[in-house]
This record gives sequence, structure tokens and C-alpha cells, in this order.
Amino acid sequence: MTDAPPGISSNDKTGTLPTEISRSGDFWLDDGNIVLVAEHTSYKVHRSFLARHSPVFKDILSLPQTGNVGEAQIEGCPAAQLSDSADDIHIILSMLYDSDHQYMSPSITLPFETVAAMLTVGMKYQIDKLSQEAIRRLKICFPTEFAKFADYNVFMNYYECDESASPPIEIFEEEAIEVVRLASMFDIPAILPAAYYTCAHLSVEELFSAVNKQRWTMSMLQTCIKGQSELRQRDLAQLNVLFRREVSLSCSSENHCRGGMVELLKKLQETRSLSGMEALVPASRWFEDLSAGLVCNACAATCMSAYEDARRETWNGLGGMFGVHPWPITEKAL
Repeated sequence: MTDAPPGISSNDKTGTLPTEISRSGDFWLDDGNIVLVAEHTSYKVHRSFLARHSPVFKDILSLPQTGNVGEAQIEGCPAAQLSDSADDIHIILSMLYDSDHQYMSPSITLPFETVAAMLTVGMKYQIDKLSQEAIRRLKICFPTEFAKFADYNVFMNYYECDESASPPIEIFEEEAIEVVRLASMFDIPAILPAAYYTCAHLSVEELFSAVNKQRWTMSMLQTCIKGQSELRQRDLAQLNVLFRREVSLSCSSENHCRGGMVELLKKLQETRSLSGMEALVPASRWFEDLSAGLVCNACAATCMSAYEDARRETWNGLGGMFGVHPWPITEKAL
């Protein structure tokens, strides 16, 4: 019999429970009849309630009272040791026992760690509303539609089209590495191109670190680096479109605009990295400021239209760059 912290007594014949276990402050229910143990935290909850919401818990908790469930006891209740983190189990129980508003409301922004946990435990325990909500949020941040990408992508002036809206996830660029891992693990190919595109903004050192920490496979790294190279080529091709343009048929000053095009090229050489990382940034975000006073409005509009056509071609090829077929993915196919 192992010693336990004050307030927790354990009778663990199997030796599977941690030596030190503390009660959950939120989920130690007096009338509970099963104790879940995650890491060093225990949760006294209701066997039938868990079984009702999760077929996986139903199977686990309906097993004969031997092994993981039954021989080990905490304060007279059968105890089940889980491999999940305490934070992940707390999310499950909070959503099932308390109001799920904080996880399901479109008006609430969730940290990426929470969404990742919702997806992971939702898939593992087949709690569909949990995993489906996580996927819904990820698909907004990593869109499949060209028209939505610039407005809704979490790293490109998020929610520019609706400043009153709240982003569904608070996420940092480097966390896209984990998005790629989760999308690959749980077969969510729709978000992979936009997620890989975000990862392509990261340094080679950051990408190799993901492999060293076993978050990525070598195949994922190779896919990302290959995509980086193709994005550089596409970025250059898009810029070339601008400088192959004749002045607009509606140009108000041909000589001025021809000279302005030369000056615009010089400015781009000074400001554009040609790293490929700006390949999907809309012309409206940078062209007007860069070309102000250099070309007339008609020529500016013509150039921007040509650039946007080329940007759409890059978008249409994004799936191929990162090994996702078919692409683009229509809403009907999701």
C-alpha cells in the first residue's frame, strides 16, 4: 500500500498509480463512483455519466473489475489510471459536467493549447462535439477557400473583413508546427496546405527542431522545405507579372507611368525579400502604398488585378506544393 497526500488514501495492488496523488479542486464529487487518475491528479466522477458521453469510456469502465479498473482503489472507489495529461482530462470533465459555452461559443477565443487538447481527447474518447468544435476552429484559421484565406488566416491581419468578430484561436506562428502534426495524425488534410504555408515562414532551425523533438517526421520536414522552395519561385513569378504589364488602356499619363514602373521595381527590390513568404499576401496590403505617386489609378488597378490572378494561381497550386490532393477543396467536400 502506497502513502498518499492528506485527504487521499489509495489501495493499489497493481502498482500502476503514482505515489503522490492530489484531488482535483473542481472534480472530486462526493457521490462519484469512479476515480480517474491523470498524472498526479485524481478526479472522482460518475461511471454512468462518462459512459453516456463517450463510447470509449463506456468500454473501459464496463471491463471486469481487474487490471486498470478495480484492483486499484482510492478512498474505496475503483481507480483508473489514464495516460492523458491532467489538463486534458480537466477539459473533458469541464465540458461534460459544466456548461460547454466556453468551448463552443463562436464569440470566445480559445488558446491553441485548449483547442489541441479538445481535438486530441475528443478523438481518443470519441466525444464528437469536442473534436468537431476543435476542427471547426482550425478550419477557420487555416482556410481552404482563396477568398477567405487573406481575411481569416490567423497570421494575415486576422478577421480583417469583420473587425467586430473574435478569432476562434489565439495561436502563435510556431504553433502551426503542431497543427501540421495534429492534422496528419487525425487525417484532416483540408487544413494542411495553409498550415504548411504558415510553417514555411519559420526558420530552418525551428523546423529541424520540430524533428529533433519528435513533433515532426522527416517526411513532414521535407514536405515543408520543398514547399518553401516552390513558394519562392511563385513569388518571383507573381512579381514578374507586374513588370510585364503595358500601361492601362485608360492610363492618364503613359510616360509618367512607364517611368513609375521602373521606380516601383527598384522599391520592390529594396523591400521585398523574395523568400516566398509573401506569395499569398494580397496586393491590396502593399501595392497601393508602394506605388503611390508612381503610376495613375488606372495603371495601379490593372497591375493589382494581374497580380491577384497570379496569386490565385499560387493558391490553386498550394495543395500540390505540400502534398495534398485534390486541391483546392470545396466546401461541399469538407
